[in-house]
Amino acid sequence: MVIPIGWLSLQSIGYLRRVGDELLDPNVPVVQDFKTPGGVIALRIDRYRITPESGRVEIWNASATAAGKRLAGVRNVQVSVSNWRDSANLTAFTSPVDVRADGVFARIERDPDGKLALQRYFPPGESKPGQVPF
Repeated sequence: MVIPIGWLSLQSIGYLRRVGDELLDPNVPVVQDFKTPGGVIALRIDRYRITPESGRVEIWNASATAAGKRLAGVRNVQVSVSNWRDSANLTAFTSPVDVRADGVFARIERDPDGKLALQRYFPPGESKPGQVPF
């Protein structure tokens, strides 16, 4: 009885490790739709990789589209935390974060009423604009 339990435990640990590796670097696109007041925005990431040992996240070919138009995108993003190895002392949360982006794209258009087209995808503000203090 000891051998099957030990063998099952080793198999379970191996399986959990493979699942963790797949979550950190799935090598498949990730697509998520978000319902907004202005319509549905589709967020697509062709690939991402998370490296916990170094505190680094890499994203390739991320884009946001709505109604067939590409709203924003980026070809390559790398995010890293400088002192990630010191995370046991909680310094990783106060350390500088280095963000590098390549091939950034954003569509900025105005509607006929003069508002930015992107504003239709955000909920309306609940506060009234205040006066400029000077």
